[in-house]
Amino acid sequence: MAGLVYVNALHNPFVWDDFRVVANNRSLESLTHLRAIALHEASRPIVNFSYAVDRAIWGTGTFGFHLTSILLHVLNVVLLFLLARRLVADGQSGSSRPSVPIDPDSAAACAATLFAVHPIMTEAVGYISARADVLCTTFLLAACLSARRWVHGGPMRSLAITAASWLLALGTKEIAVVFPVLLLGYRSFAANASSSPVSERLRRLTAALLAVTLVAAATRLAVLLIIENPRPIAVHWSLVLVELDVVRLYLTLLIRPAAQSILHPVNAIPSLLSFSALLAVGVPMALILLAHRMRRVNGAIGLGIWWFLAALVPPAVLAVLDLGHPLAEHRAYLPCCGLFIAVGIGVAWAVGQPLHSTRLRILRPVTVGIAIVTLAGSTIVRNAVWADDTILWLDAVQKAPDIWLPHLMLGEAFHRRGDHERAIMAFRSAVHLRSDHADAHLKLGLCLLEMNRIEEARDEFTALRRLDPRSPAGPTGLGTLAMIAGRWREAEEQFSEALLLDPPSITARQSLALLNERTDRPAEALRWCREIEVLAPETPDNTECLRRNASRLVAPPPAR
Repeated sequence: MAGLVYVNALHNPFVWDDFRVVANNRSLESLTHLRAIALHEASRPIVNFSYAVDRAIWGTGTFGFHLTSILLHVLNVVLLFLLARRLVADGQSGSSRPSVPIDPDSAAACAATLFAVHPIMTEAVGYISARADVLCTTFLLAACLSARRWVHGGPMRSLAITAASWLLALGTKEIAVVFPVLLLGYRSFAANASSSPVSERLRRLTAALLAVTLVAAATRLAVLLIIENPRPIAVHWSLVLVELDVVRLYLTLLIRPAAQSILHPVNAIPSLLSFSALLAVGVPMALILLAHRMRRVNGAIGLGIWWFLAALVPPAVLAVLDLGHPLAEHRAYLPCCGLFIAVGIGVAWAVGQPLHSTRLRILRPVTVGIAIVTLAGSTIVRNAVWADDTILWLDAVQKAPDIWLPHLMLGEAFHRRGDHERAIMAFRSAVHLRSDHADAHLKLGLCLLEMNRIEEARDEFTALRRLDPRSPAGPTGLGTLAMIAGRWREAEEQFSEALLLDPPSITARQSLALLNERTDRPAEALRWCREIEVLAPETPDNTECLRRNASRLVAPPPAR
């Protein structure tokens, strides 16, 4: 089922970050360039390596990347079933002393089926750039299974597998730091604490992993601050309540997946005493209370709720640091493993209750079947939305008309299709909603330039230069306009300014090389092309630039 519902996603195109992460990722061109693969995404080398393997096997199209993500999802469904079955059995023999027997196979089947077909998984599975969530979950589920085996008296190789799986998960996505916290939840809710060997092994393993977590978290923070995001970072305390409210929003999406979108609007919470603030705090608190109350049914229910909440903490921390959007559907992939275990146990308990009415005995499995088919159908429909990036961003614009970013991305989608008029309309909407953002003016200016609407393009590049004087995009655009008009000196001044603002800029060097070619200065053009060759040897068309200008230097002068 997990594979069948994603068959129609196999040929979906690259979308949004896919172009940066996969399509234009030069480090994926050869599996032998391991250093380039590892350093391209310093904090996620494992997922980047998986992309390189896909490209080596399947080429540059999207099919192979989607196939791998779907196969990983299928594997995760199997791993979740195996883990859920063991956790349910542990929850019935643990310290919680449940009074209601639950069939482990039925509960695990319910949990795994929900995980297989629920449409909230579509962004993680069908969005190539979200591979990190799927692959990290694979390693964490494997770590959980092997850790449980070692804790219950398994061989030392289980401990080695646990450590290796967790390290691979950490190299895939930073959310893997929650693993020791999941073990704490297991010890509190599902493990047999009355067994001293089990309790002692759990204590030792959790303590060791927590120590490693502190080192891993410090390393990840250093990479984030020094390499990925060198600008100053501040804690936005106003977003703490927003992130608490995100728990409610994810639960809403699970219940009503029709509200799914690639970009969700998240409203600010104006006051600690407002109703929205009380709701934001109340929902997580209610879940924590429910986790403790459900121990009498099965300890694994409490563990599942603990898992759900704990796995939402790392992305919430990044959002509070203003390093990510507060809500993204692909981030729900790992948290939902825990929540679906809890829900699966509840469904198995309900289905297992004796009924005296024949009609109700027939109606119960029919209801479950209808629910599964409905969820599977919603997943297939959501995959179809992702099949066209224009439809995907139109959907986002309709659900969040007052947010500028969906309009900007819709403009890019129209632009890639060659529909420049509709692209300009979308870009203008983005500028109207966010007139202080440089990207909106830049993309609108470039599109107007392609349509030869010179004066309108000049207005946008001038606005861009005024908004962000340190950005090379403004002078580069103005220099391009000057070159089109034949104002060579002005164009050279603008491109030189762009290079001063961004010394490693390849675009500024390409512009200067083209300008020198057009003004019959092949030696200068060749100099710029050679600099590009040193800085970025894989730059498209630069080899031809080198050959063309070198041949012009050695060619005999034209006869008079």
